[in-house]
Amino acid sequence: DTINAYWLEEYRCDGYRFDLSKGFTQTNYGDNVGAWSSYDAGRIAILKRMADKIWEVDQDAYVILEHFSDNTEETELANYGMMLWGNLHYDYKEAGIGFAPGKTFDWAYAGTRGFDNLNLVTYMESHDEQRQMYDMLNNGNSNSGYNIQNEATALMRKKALAAFLLPVPGPKMLWQFGEFGYDIDIDFNGRTGRKPTQWEKLDQADNANLYGVYKTLINLKLNEPAFSEGDFSWQPDDELKTWTLTHEDATFFGVANFGISIKVSSLPIPQAGIWYDVFTGDTLLVEDVDRLVSVAPGQFYLLSTKPVFADQLTYKSGSLATTFPYTTGFEEVDFAQNWRLYPNPTNGSIRLSKQLPAHDGVRIEIFDIFGARRAHYANVLVDENGPVSLDVSALSPGMYVLRIEEGDTVTATRFLKQ
Repeated sequence: DTINAYWLEEYRCDGYRFDLSKGFTQTNYGDNVGAWSSYDAGRIAILKRMADKIWEVDQDAYVILEHFSDNTEETELANYGMMLWGNLHYDYKEAGIGFAPGKTFDWAYAGTRGFDNLNLVTYMESHDEQRQMYDMLNNGNSNSGYNIQNEATALMRKKALAAFLLPVPGPKMLWQFGEFGYDIDIDFNGRTGRKPTQWEKLDQADNANLYGVYKTLINLKLNEPAFSEGDFSWQPDDELKTWTLTHEDATFFGVANFGISIKVSSLPIPQAGIWYDVFTGDTLLVEDVDRLVSVAPGQFYLLSTKPVFADQLTYKSGSLATTFPYTTGFEEVDFAQNWRLYPNPTNGSIRLSKQLPAHDGVRIEIFDIFGARRAHYANVLVDENGPVSLDVSALSPGMYVLRIEEGDTVTATRFLKQ
């Protein structure tokens, strides 16, 4: 108690992570490891007393336990205010290397375990486990056209793993350089031997891209209330895994294919209407939530009903270069290749000009972020004689989607009304 107080008072440390905390017991279990992990009321009392003494010195101090005991005991400690180490290495590893069926991420979420709060520190790499990238590069599954042992393929799957770890509500632990694809064997120079740094990985485009995905997910979690206050659910047991996070401010939906072949399936996307692809910046119109879609192996998507985009969240390194297959009617051709919309943002009107010959009758619609149509212009003529001006002064301030139909071609873009 005095040592704990000393470090809090003299060095202003933020708290403690206690190693092998289930060893803080007065019960001698001998070599019976199973019994050692069973519910131990005496051990709980000891840990609660220790935590209380720490919180007398600093009520905000972290008390984190590497406990790995019976879940009823961990739940009681978590509900008392302590944080529990959550080791999900095995299931994330199996998904990463391409053996996902039957592997679940359920235990990564405190709610699945019955905790009353989010006091679960989940991780997929630590000082005790092999690196995810090393396993993918050396033990990854493959078929005739897809090989996880290819570095670019493995890095894409590492992004998908991050997209199914970091957004899960509650704190997460990252292990040294994992965020840009550290791939040195844990037994290099001996299990506890010194390992080389890999800062040079950030000079490689694919690794820097992975780092950008991590930064984006972290910033998204820090800045969007859904990730701390929302209702989380997921379907993580098969190769095609999804999660949903609903909140009054926004709904987020994640999907990833952890198999080694294309998966064609309907997805449990929560609602029809306008969605935004956080990483590609695409605006999506989901008209049929039961529509079958095709998801490539290793591919992942993160969608939001709120216009939140990775380029606003520090994701600066490259692109995922794919379009979510739900884009029924939206982004069928690249808007910027054919059209120019300005000014954006606007406070009264927008102008449209055509870079390629237009059809005689162009249909233009404006939707709000909830999918409701707010304006409709039929048989608009857009030609080389000059831009078309659309009055949007009646729209309330916010983000909107402008959709254009030219015969069989449909495209869309976003604009902001101030």
